[in-house]
Amino acid sequence: GYEWLDARAVPGEVRTNASHLALVARDARTPAFAPGLGFEYDNVAYDVAAMVIERVTDSSYADVIAERFARPLGLEAFVRPARFEEWAGVRTRGYRRTSAGWEDHDAFDLEGFHGAANLYLSARDLHDWMAGYRDLVGPATFRAATAPTRLDDGRTTGISPGSWYVSEGGGQRYYSGHHNGFFSFAYADDERGIAIAWVANDAPPPWLQPALSRALIAIAEGREPEPLVPPAAADTTIDPTGEYQVPGVGPVAVQRDGSQLRVRVRDVEYSAFPVAAGTHYVPGQDAYLSFNVSGGRVQPRWDSVFRVRPSGPPRVGAR
Repeated sequence: GYEWLDARAVPGEVRTNASHLALVARDARTPAFAPGLGFEYDNVAYDVAAMVIERVTDSSYADVIAERFARPLGLEAFVRPARFEEWAGVRTRGYRRTSAGWEDHDAFDLEGFHGAANLYLSARDLHDWMAGYRDLVGPATFRAATAPTRLDDGRTTGISPGSWYVSEGGGQRYYSGHHNGFFSFAYADDERGIAIAWVANDAPPPWLQPALSRALIAIAEGREPEPLVPPAAADTTIDPTGEYQVPGVGPVAVQRDGSQLRVRVRDVEYSAFPVAAGTHYVPGQDAYLSFNVSGGRVQPRWDSVFRVRPSGPPRVGAR
């Protein structure tokens, strides 16, 4: 991930896909598993995918985005310049809320890498991208991009090959992303012809990200949206290690691993990272996981766009 690279980057120099790959080649540890046998979210893997695109098309990533996506859909999407001083026009800055008020939480300067980050577009353009994606890529690519990702042994992960989180029936898809103070969400219901997008530059709290997205989906479908009320604070004293039955998700096994959690869903293991007091984010499932005690039992809260379980059933096993 990028945090691993931060300590190895040369201060004051522009970081690029090539410089990241050189650091990985020089210092990276042995992979935790062979390709195809497990899942681990990795920003640099997306950057390498962008390099593959450039090699295959013999074009820059920025030109591919412009020619294959932005122009056909009428978008103003672009790959940012590495140095902010080279930015032409207005640039939105990132912030976050604190008890003392707003503080700067902007994107970083000198970021000349792309694939996992640094593609900029407005909320309106993000909406138009979601609305036009299916027709733009064509039926065969769309089916491949939204099918479950299968590991070599047949297990499926929570994210599709096209980086979509897809509903059980396959009719709805979305993706969310965050970077410092920025958050973006894009959703499409291809059966109903609905597309939704929202962006923020104030580091929305974890609970609000899926809750506001669900509320907007409800409004688009003509339903009453859920109240946007913060949930009860997570219990930070709990050791959540154990096995749980989460409705709509199935068996979920949790193991504490330092500040992280190892979360197993449908026999696939994911790393979960702390994002707030007592709350962990699970990439690959796009879910926020927290725990409380009720009636003497540890209960999980699994919060995602497709499902939320404010007070899960009791723990069914412990390790």
